Amino acid sequence: MNVAVIDIGTNSIHMLVVRIDADLKAHVLDKAKEMARLGKGTFETGRLDEATQQRALNTLKGFARLAQKRGAQRIVAVATSAVREAENGGAFLQEVYSETGIHPRIITGAEEARLVFKAVQSAMPLDESPVLVVDLGGGSVEFASGSSRMLQWASSLKLGVQRLESLALHEREPTPEGRQRLRATLASELAPIAAKAKAQGIKTCYVTSGSAAAVLRILRERGEAKADDERLPRKALAQLDDELASMPAEKRRQMPGLEPSRADLIVGAAAFFRALADELGLDHLTVSDRGLREGLVQDFLDQHGAEIQWEITEPNARRREVLRFAEKLGYDAAHAHHVAHLALALFDATFPLHGLDETTRELFEYGALLHDVGYAVAEKGHHKHSEYLILHGLQGGFSEEEVRVIAAIARYHRKAAPKASHENWAAMGAPSRDVVEKVEGLLRLADALDRSHARVVPRVEAEIGEASLDVTVHVNGPAELEMWAAQRKVEWLERAYSIPVTFHVQTDGA
Repeated sequence: MNVAVIDIGTNSIHMLVVRIDADLKAHVLDKAKEMARLGKGTFETGRLDEATQQRALNTLKGFARLAQKRGAQRIVAVATSAVREAENGGAFLQEVYSETGIHPRIITGAEEARLVFKAVQSAMPLDESPVLVVDLGGGSVEFASGSSRMLQWASSLKLGVQRLESLALHEREPTPEGRQRLRATLASELAPIAAKAKAQGIKTCYVTSGSAAAVLRILRERGEAKADDERLPRKALAQLDDELASMPAEKRRQMPGLEPSRADLIVGAAAFFRALADELGLDHLTVSDRGLREGLVQDFLDQHGAEIQWEITEPNARRREVLRFAEKLGYDAAHAHHVAHLALALFDATFPLHGLDETTRELFEYGALLHDVGYAVAEKGHHKHSEYLILHGLQGGFSEEEVRVIAAIARYHRKAAPKASHENWAAMGAPSRDVVEKVEGLLRLADALDRSHARVVPRVEAEIGEASLDVTVHVNGPAELEMWAAQRKVEWLERAYSIPVTFHVQTDGA
């Protein structure tokens, strides 16, 4: 299954397309990013302006096309701080849905923190010791603490890089007053978080986001961080912060390792990471390349893992529903599938006698797979229980009449023949009753040929002769019980097709 996840952030819009295999491993197929700057001016006015909305909408249209090209069967999209706080954020998301078919949901800061932690937790070698994960976004910063086992707490502050930029810069240039405001704000906002982390004994802090990656690239260009080292040294952060505090905009745009589009945002980002390391008392922060997008993928796997495995291993939606239903009822899978295998072999071999189509063959298989699910209620009368459970529980793309046929096939695999007094039988149309009467003998015989549930009859063949139906039963061990049961059940088949049945036992490998 291919899945696309989209993060409609305050600063950038990101998309990640992954292929999920049967082992629930996600393999990246494509990535896309656009700095739409949704938060530009939003926090001051409380609204997303028209130009910004259009820019973001065009980006999402392109992402939708890319997701389709990559074969994404699901698109999971979330919107964060800028959309969350804009009074017209809901209207914007409605337009996104109308124009692209993408249905984003707004998530809280705490939910964002949980998802980012989940991404880091799934990728980093965490142990029982708690760590702090910090995601510096455009409009907010998320904090989450936990270990390899669990998330312990999560919180969010309205302290993203676009807000920090407005504190630090005046007309894109740094000022002493701006620096003072920035440092005072960071100190007061981060102090409670740091106190909580210290109380836990946290010694490791992972930082995520494009801002963290941008600072790391700068430090590597300056030789203050190694190419294979993901750490941001506290001393190097302090030096970078001091330089940026008085660096003109034009010079920032020319900084080695820095994208020009981040020339204004980097001032607040560097100050934030310096203050974070200082408040935590850590020698370094560690950059993780995992973020909200990877957290969305992991969350999707956690929520839909079983469904994904079903869809990958069983692409037929109706058969998938039958198997899911059977598993829910704790069916004997080995016996059910073996009986269905034998029943279908008999169905195909006797086609000239019954002339039933492929859709009927499908319903017959499902009845065979579900014939014993009534054991979930009780052994006695389990065939009746099977009928009841199917009638009241089977869903997923079947018409009411098809469910009745499947239920009847399961009920009449043993004991009495259909009667007018049987409620389901009476409710079925004449064509459906005719189907059940034609296939019931096939299922009774198939069930008999696995009477011991030991699969000593691996396969069965049938050939329509001049005067009889010749059935060759291949065995791989003692099959006296199976042949005894078959002789008792074969009358149903003989009566349905008005033809005697002759058995031939052949030992495979003999």
